[in-house]
Amino acid sequence: MTTSPTAPAVPSAPRLDALLAWYATLAPQDLGAIPQLYTEQARFKDPFNEVNGHAAIHRIFAHMFETTERPRFEIVEQGLHGHAAFVTWRSTGRPEPSATRQFL
Repeated sequence: MTTSPTAPAVPSAPRLDALLAWYATLAPQDLGAIPQLYTEQARFKDPFNEVNGHAAIHRIFAHMFETTERPRFEIVEQGLHGHAAFVTWRSTGRPEPSATRQFL
């Protein structure tokens, strides 16, 4: 996953820490915080998606909660460089038995 959190001109470690804390406890009701954590121009990339902006990022996570039972993220690596933050994670969860499979 590649992401850039909302921040002043240069992201700070505390802002990245806030984003990672959000991932650690992420639940469907937390998706409303996306505008506080990501800039509107944020680029989000994972093995299945590459999107820009709040609405597209929200759709990815909403779809994840619709199709995955107990999704969780384990942060593997993180970094700040200039105006960007980079995070890699290990995602776990089981497919929802009734979920229809489709990529966004």
